[in-house]
Amino acid sequence: PALTGKSILAPPARASPGAGAVLRPATRPWGRGVRQREKVIAMKILLAVDGSECSDSAVAEVARLPLPAGSVVHVITVEQPVCPPLHTDALPTAFDKVVEQFRMESLGRLRASTSQLQRLAPHLQVVPMLVEGQPKEVIVGEAERWAADLIVVGSHGYGPLRRFFLGSVSLFVTLHAPCSVLVARCRQGAAPDDPESRAGTDEP
Repeated sequence: PALTGKSILAPPARASPGAGAVLRPATRPWGRGVRQREKVIAMKILLAVDGSECSDSAVAEVARLPLPAGSVVHVITVEQPVCPPLHTDALPTAFDKVVEQFRMESLGRLRASTSQLQRLAPHLQVVPMLVEGQPKEVIVGEAERWAADLIVVGSHGYGPLRRFFLGSVSLFVTLHAPCSVLVARCRQGAAPDDPESRAGTDEP
């Protein structure tokens, strides 16, 4: 399917023991790259983040992968549409402020994940993307549209409800993705690669 969602912001392997990978045949292998005419083919990685600790773990997993220099990582945060109030006489200004607050929070999480990856893996080209839509559909649709070689997602989301929600997203992506999928799982007590990262402190 085509990308399901409205783009809001789109500026012009070896997995660790805590991660699970679902590999599918691809037109080109990923990991060490393919030497062709003395050149290494760069890889295209789609990294879905939501600001949770498992999401931080997914960022660390991408940084650990033996990707060729010049590989491109699209860091994507999916913002779900905010339904307007049922009563038409509700103050539109108040609703607009709520939408803007959600937008700024999403941008903050996206920027934090992007900066973390750039710090851990400066050899990669990192492109942040904020997209509006349903997360599981947008992630799969973007991977297909962009012809990604690999999707990386966290196993759970932020907070009890989001843990359940993102768990369903990672399952959907694993079942419907057009490419291989790496699901990064947080392990309690695991030491993160980056001292400033919170990865590895969440529940399994």
